[in-house]
Amino acid sequence: MTDDQLIGRSADEKTRAQVNAFLHAYGASLRTFDADTSAGLWGEPGMVISDEFAGVLDSREEMAAGLQQGYPRYQQRGLADIAHELLGCRAITDKLILADVRWLFYDSQGRLLTEGLYVYLMRRDRDGLRAYTAVAVDEAERINELTCRQAAAALEAKRHAGGAEGSQG
Repeated sequence: MTDDQLIGRSADEKTRAQVNAFLHAYGASLRTFDADTSAGLWGEPGMVISDEFAGVLDSREEMAAGLQQGYPRYQQRGLADIAHELLGCRAITDKLILADVRWLFYDSQGRLLTEGLYVYLMRRDRDGLRAYTAVAVDEAERINELTCRQAAAALEAKRHAGGAEGSQG
């Protein structure tokens, strides 16, 4: 299938700028673990789906609670900053937009921890652009890879610390 066979059209620069502004605000709220602000950027109901999970959250309160549950996982892995790349943006109708996004997750030294691909279905509502559906394309695999890398690094550091202690004795 080619681009001209897809539903909708490539988004214009104004729409792309609006989507980037939305993603910047969403990323800022995720960076500070501000679940209420993050949830406020969603329409109601909101849906998150991946290969392993599908859930509909009927209210922003439910969304905030769901986000709060996920934050410890990112905090434990050292998440300190988030950036995004808008990979693709299609206007399905005048109000509906599909956005392909790569989220980049950094530690406190600015090192890339991991990244994740998402597809968002957004709608222009009276109060602005809102996300209604998020498809987590590779989140589970990326988090598992990060966990394994961090565990291996911790074991290696422990092994070197043990070797250093043994050589001092």
